[in-house]
Formats: sequence, C-alpha cells, structure tokens
Amino acid sequence: MIYKLKIISMLTGIIITVPLTGLIAKPDYASPETSRIIEQMIAAHGGMQKWENAPTVSFDNIFFNPFALEQEGASPWWVSHEVIEQSTRRAYHDWPLDEEQLSYNGEKVWTVNWPIGNPPKFQALFFYYFVGLPWLTQDSNVKLGTPGRGQLPGFDKDYITVTMEYSGDPGIGKTQKDSYKLYIDPDTYLLQGYEYVIGYGQMLELMKIPEGQLIGPMLRIHDKLTEVDGLVVPTKMHTMAPDGSATFGYHVLINYAFDQKFDETRMNPPSDAVVDNSSASR
Repeated sequence: MIYKLKIISMLTGIIITVPLTGLIAKPDYASPETSRIIEQMIAAHGGMQKWENAPTVSFDNIFFNPFALEQEGASPWWVSHEVIEQSTRRAYHDWPLDEEQLSYNGEKVWTVNWPIGNPPKFQALFFYYFVGLPWLTQDSNVKLGTPGRGQLPGFDKDYITVTMEYSGDPGIGKTQKDSYKLYIDPDTYLLQGYEYVIGYGQMLELMKIPEGQLIGPMLRIHDKLTEVDGLVVPTKMHTMAPDGSATFGYHVLINYAFDQKFDETRMNPPSDAVVDNSSASR
C-alpha cells in the first residue's frame, strides 16, 4: 500500500546516482509506442546529445515550504547551489542560509553544519534528478510502461502518461521501490508534471510510515520551463497532492549552467565533516 501524505515538510525539497554505464545503456520499454513517446519528450527538451555533452549541471534551488510556518523554529526556506558532474554524478552543494555544505564523492556523502532532517544521501542528487528527469529516463535500470492518459489539476487537457520504475538499484538516495508517473503534453511532448513515490528507508522511519507502505504519491507540476544552452529545464514548480487538495511546496530553479568546472577539492572531506550512514532499506 502507498501512503498518501497530508503534510509534507522536508520531502518536497527530497533524489540519484547510477554507474556511468547507466548513461549509455538503454532503458526497458514496454512497447514501441512507449519508446516513440519518450524519444519525442527527450527531443522536445533539447535532445540526448546536448545533455550527455554537458560536463556538469549546476543551478540554484529555492524552495518554500508553507507548512513550516506552522512549526515553531522551522524555516520555510531552503536555498542551495548544486553542482553535479555528469560522467560520475558526483556532487557538491552550498546552502548559504545556514552555511551548510554537502559533498558526494561517488562513495560517501558528508556534510558540514547540516540541520536539515532529510538524510544527506537522500538529498545529494534529489533536485538534479528532477531537473534532468526527461533524460534520466534513459538510465539502464529504468523500466518505462505502456502509455496511458491522465489529467492534471488545473489543466484542461488529457496528458500522455508513462510509468517509470526500476529493475535494479538506482543508486545513492534512491531505491528500487521508487517510481514516477510522467505526464507528457500530447501537443508539445514537454514534461508537464509527474507523480513520484519514495521508498528510502531512513525517510520512511523519520516520517513514521507503517511497514509495507511508501511515501506518496506526490505530484509535481512544471509551472514554467526555460531553454538554457539548448536544453529545456524547469524554472518554477510546485508540489501538491495528486488530487490538487493541498500544496506542499514551491520551487524556483535559477542560474543554470552546463559547463561549470567541477571543483575536485570539494571531494576531500574537511576535518569537521560528518559522514551520512543512513540506509536506503528499513
């Protein structure tokens, strides 16, 4: 059974890393029609070659959580600058509001001054995954289902839907229980939104999710897309209940770059670094 959250605090601001082979091999398509639709979606977002040729993906993420206003001492704002190396999916973050840092060197995730409830492993590639979701459908352990039809709250259109699941371990911060339901515009083939389900063990424990249940589904809507260096990426999003009954968070993504030099010094933990030993399983 899937647990449907009524209140989300930190999970809307929630990731992935796969081996380099995941960038090369093809996913498992349920049908030729699935393949056609996904290929058209990727083309609408700028194509696969431009994405693969980008040495890094970097952006500033601003997240506002309205429910934090109801929690004493909780900040409704998350602000981070994130840099991800495409060939390895190593990453580092700077969180300026709290002078926090996070680094993932391909093996371990560590942080400095990390007050956020989300485990750092879980957070390391969370927004990279959502920024790059059209292209990350091409990872080798992805399974893409038979196309269907569905509607989104507030939109007067039937969207093409395709489920995205995993046949193996997706990597850091993700689990084989995670899944997505893509909502693809039938006219433009742009990704308008997606439902997602989370199975990361430590998050299930923190949220007190009963055994056998998962977090979600939650629905994220792309409110605005923009083109940067030929790639179409989201700049405004909001996360809500699938039926539109509650909005859990608002997101702004700015200052995209696809050629920023990866700082190798960030792969060396400082003396005050804390390594995250959280588990993806319960």
